[in-house]
Amino acid sequence: MGGGWRPARWAVPLAFLLVSSAGAMLVYHVGARAYLFLELLQAVDITHPSLPTEIKSKAQGRPSPDFPLTARIERILPASSSVRVAWNQNGTLVAVARIFDGRVTVWDRRSGEVVREFRRSFADGVGEPLAFTSDGQYLITGASDGGVTGDIAFTIWSMASGTVAKQVKGSCPDIPGLDLHQLEGRNHVSYFTISPDGALVATIDGCRPPVIRIYEAKTWLVVTKLKIDEKNLIIKDASGLQDFFLNGQMTFSPDGKILAVAGLFAHHGLSQRTSSGAVVMFDVAAHSITRMIEANKGFSRGVQGMSFSPDGRFIATGAEAGLLDLGSDGNPLQMPDPIRVWHVADGTLAWPYRQPFEHVWALVWDPRGRYLASATGGTSEVVLWPITAPQAEPIPAVKYFPPPLDLAVTKDGRYLAAVNGDKLAIIRVSE
Repeated sequence: MGGGWRPARWAVPLAFLLVSSAGAMLVYHVGARAYLFLELLQAVDITHPSLPTEIKSKAQGRPSPDFPLTARIERILPASSSVRVAWNQNGTLVAVARIFDGRVTVWDRRSGEVVREFRRSFADGVGEPLAFTSDGQYLITGASDGGVTGDIAFTIWSMASGTVAKQVKGSCPDIPGLDLHQLEGRNHVSYFTISPDGALVATIDGCRPPVIRIYEAKTWLVVTKLKIDEKNLIIKDASGLQDFFLNGQMTFSPDGKILAVAGLFAHHGLSQRTSSGAVVMFDVAAHSITRMIEANKGFSRGVQGMSFSPDGRFIATGAEAGLLDLGSDGNPLQMPDPIRVWHVADGTLAWPYRQPFEHVWALVWDPRGRYLASATGGTSEVVLWPITAPQAEPIPAVKYFPPPLDLAVTKDGRYLAAVNGDKLAIIRVSE
């Protein structure tokens, strides 16, 4: 989720439209979640002829010696209410999950033609989880049919037939006294990540207490559970005064041995409580925590966007917008470097990217190790950041409004796909 979309929970379902001089605001409730979409009436259409279709570095339209890449918008496709995007293994197909009607659309990158469209239950489709299996034969999405008590966790679709291949049931424990409304959707997976080799799928659902479940992708059975107690506390110091709250984002290391989970780390002081965005790393085989990185220490901002380097030595983190960090003048403090890169081995900072902006929605690391790409709020851009020369000028690949919500990269790093709740942009990266 990202950009103009903000998750929230509401007591009753609702859908209404507010129109003002500033623009239009749509609040739509789906299942147990509500999503807020804000689009100004003066929004820039990225297909407008006046917008350049090729944006390179600032060196007179030529690549910089320190960052010799170019980024070209190859194709723009209509993707109304899109919130997630994913590539298949060879980068020939790109899928988008939509929030309003539960549809999942798959395009052929080369022709721009729709090759499949899956329609999930309107009431159950939260439009968040999305991934191709490693063999490309199946697409994994959020639950397509929750059942009477919302017992479905996620759905596996056949790319060959366009039909449901399997409904994977969740395993939330029974809670006495809950009515059907309270049971609805609790097993639904709202976030998942698939390991690079496609062997494992890690999920977070609506169970209470929450559990990170890791499925084996051949049998679709749970092989590992990383449990969290009733108060979401998974880390404590000697005094027991530090808590970690999941925000749902997860990613596997390249070798699949580490699962990084993002959240908010709370410190309980004697006179105040502060928090900062953090990443907890689990050893998948040992079911244990190996390291925690306070990525946004000193700012009340959760981690939004994570990506391992191809060799697994580094992990990049992004900062979610925070409204609690105020300066002496009462105005919000701007985080000077909301994208930071960390050493996985010891959790120390390797380098930051110091260009300030408001929010990071997604991060992907080029599998060839040339760049880090971000979907950022504030500037509403997809930006390519240099790896070998971190202080070199970044490359703005496409400017969106509303801001880009999600970002995906092909296995060869040649193509990026970005969605913003309105359109899908296919971006080619070349040297």
